[in-house]
This record gives sequence, C-alpha cells and structure tokens, in this order.
Amino acid sequence: MWRAAAVLAVPVLTTLQPHGPGRVAHKPARALERTAAAPAKTELATQVFPGESLTYRISIRGIESARGALAVGKPKKSGKVVALRGAVEPLPLLRGLAPFSAEMVSYLDSRAGLPQRTVSNRTVDKKALRSETRYLPGGGIEVRVDGGRPIRLGQRPAGTHDALSALFSLRSRAHKPGERIDIVVLEGRQRHRVQVVAGEVETLNTTVGALSAQRYAGSWRQPGRKPRAFALWLSADDARIPVRLEGDTRLGLARFDLIAYSRPETPMPRRSARR
Repeated sequence: MWRAAAVLAVPVLTTLQPHGPGRVAHKPARALERTAAAPAKTELATQVFPGESLTYRISIRGIESARGALAVGKPKKSGKVVALRGAVEPLPLLRGLAPFSAEMVSYLDSRAGLPQRTVSNRTVDKKALRSETRYLPGGGIEVRVDGGRPIRLGQRPAGTHDALSALFSLRSRAHKPGERIDIVVLEGRQRHRVQVVAGEVETLNTTVGALSAQRYAGSWRQPGRKPRAFALWLSADDARIPVRLEGDTRLGLARFDLIAYSRPETPMPRRSARR
C-alpha cells in the first residue's frame, strides 16, 4: 500500500509539518462540459512562490492512510535556484505496520523552468534508498544510486523534468480544454512519458471549502509496462493549486486531498522554459 502511495505522492507532495487552516482563492464554478477538440501540444513554463506550503490527506481505497505535503524553499544566493520539496509518510498510528517514507527535493532553475539536480530518499521496511540526479552543463545526465559510482545516461532530452518540476510547470498557466501536454520525467535511471489532457472546470467539495478546479486526465508510461491512469485537479485561478490527485495502483484507487494551504503574495520572476 505504502509503495503504491509514494509512486503517486512524490510527484505531488514535503517535509511533514503541521499547518493551520489554509485558504484557497477560487472563482465561481462553471458548468462541466465535455469537448471533442483535437489535442494540441503545449509548451511548459514555471512559476513558483517561495514559502508556499500545501498539506494533503492520502487515502487508499477510501481508507485514510498517510499524510503528504509540498513546499517551496527560499531562492539560493544566485536568485534563480529554488528547492521544491515533496514527501509522504504513513499516519503515526500506522508507522509500525508500514515502515515507509519518501522524500524528493528538486533544485529548480526558475528561469529555465527545469531542474538542475534532484535528490530522492525512500525508506522501505527500514531499508534506506537514495538516488541523486545531476543535469550537467552541455546537456549530460549523471545519476548516483545509494552512494555508488556515478552513471552517465547520455544527453538530456529536451524539456526533461523530474516529477516535482513537471507539476510546477503544469501549474504555470491555464490550458484550453482538449490541449495535450507531453512531458518526459526522469526518476533515477528510468524515463517516464507522461501525457496530460486538459479538461473542463468542475466544482469540488473539499476540507477548505467548495472550489472551482480544472481537471486533467493523464497517463504515466514506463518502458515495458502498462500505462497508469491518473487525474489531477488544479484550482481555476492564478495560483493553480493542486487540489486533488487520483490514480490507479495495484492496491486500488489512491487519492490525495488538499487539507491546508498557505503562500506569500509575490512569485519569483520567470522566463519561458528552455528547449
């Protein structure tokens, strides 16, 4: 159960800290309509709010099982690199039965909209697993697993993201219903192809109130395996907050619901993502 939760959680989730009740700005709901528009590929760009914090309730088959969060750190001295942090771990009462936790940190070049380095730490049955990915000058990729020797993966395909940077790029602007976004996501030595199609705006009942949110239907494909379907809802306002995520796992439907949110008012300046 916990492994399945992490596969979906890390792309959407940070250090677990208690947060007070959050407020999410929202607009009046629009009627849900289906569209037959031909999908079109969309460029990605990135907007981040240093100090932004989100907390999620995670359920598997409708049973509340874990907590997760997202957070944006302060920019480094250069002013352009910011840490995106995501993590998940089981509820305190279940930790003895499910010794699992996962954390990912993406060091994002906010001007390029792409990660410079990604660090992933997971603990499964008390065994720690660590991987670090570096995106080298000139376009090379270097991966180090559990402190071993660095492995070169060749040239970086244009627009390659980690899971966190892909999510924040998707948040950066609204998409017309029917638009298709194709993303290459690197996780350790594995490349995933993620395809997302923008849908209409729906009204969601959440713990922070009724929200208008745009629905995205997606698939996550790993070479040699069947694609996994997921759905993501982003608030239908300028903040484009990840309000809900649902996805199929081997153990059934996993669902992440936003339960607290806070952010500063001013985002970092951004530029279009480099290709």
